[in-house]
Amino acid sequence: MGFSNPGGALSVRADSTAALALGVQQVVEPSQRLRRGSGAVSVHTVTWHVVLPPGVLGIHVSSASGMFSVGGRAMTPLQIVSGSPGTFPLTFVMTEDGVVLPKLVVDV
Repeated sequence: MGFSNPGGALSVRADSTAALALGVQQVVEPSQRLRRGSGAVSVHTVTWHVVLPPGVLGIHVSSASGMFSVGGRAMTPLQIVSGSPGTFPLTFVMTEDGVVLPKLVVDV
């Protein structure tokens, strides 16, 4: 399951930068914990990319895409740069080992 920190919305003044962390929390069923022993969670690769609204020039993300490893819960840091006033929905599309996760939208 994808998440952001801060979650849901991020306020950034025009011509300023703010930090945003993009993360994934793996959901492990109790039956899987028992089979694996001691609740261990295996490490997976998460790939992601951001989708900006069409025609938006007022916002920039430090990286438009990337990948990180997750073994339970993990985050990757991003910088959001605002070039003009307004509210912009950033949509993050993520996959975990090729499986598409639900889209995550952050309003900036």
